[in-house]
Amino acid sequence: MIITCENCNKSFDVDSALIPENGRLLQCSACDHKWFYKISKFLDLKLSDNQTTEEITENLTNDNEEVEVQNKKNQKNFGGIFFKIFGYFIVILITVIAIIIILDTFKSPLSRIFPNLELFLFNLIETLKDIKFFIKDLIS
Repeated sequence: MIITCENCNKSFDVDSALIPENGRLLQCSACDHKWFYKISKFLDLKLSDNQTTEEITENLTNDNEEVEVQNKKNQKNFGGIFFKIFGYFIVILITVIAIIIILDTFKSPLSRIFPNLELFLFNLIETLKDIKFFIKDLIS
């Protein structure tokens, strides 16, 4: 690959294997200028005998479209995971509320088995009311 010094415009033939994907610090042997060089798709395109600039542009456009499609898939996966966790949260919340309603409905017969159940339910309901008021205050 041919690299040109940004300072003195001298060109050098450098093995492309010596420059990693994320770039490398280079130094010009003519003027001792140092600069960071990163390989770019657009800079390293070489035309073959049968390839035109329009074909290269079309290939790059197709590559960009593939990247966009992959990004959309990743966003859908994140959205799916978020909604799945949110769905589990809603199911757990409804289950807890249903258990509280059942315990409150049958508190008289259950209080014979669990003597402090009535006090527990009262405190639980008061705590839920406090949470409701807290959320209301946050919203308004």
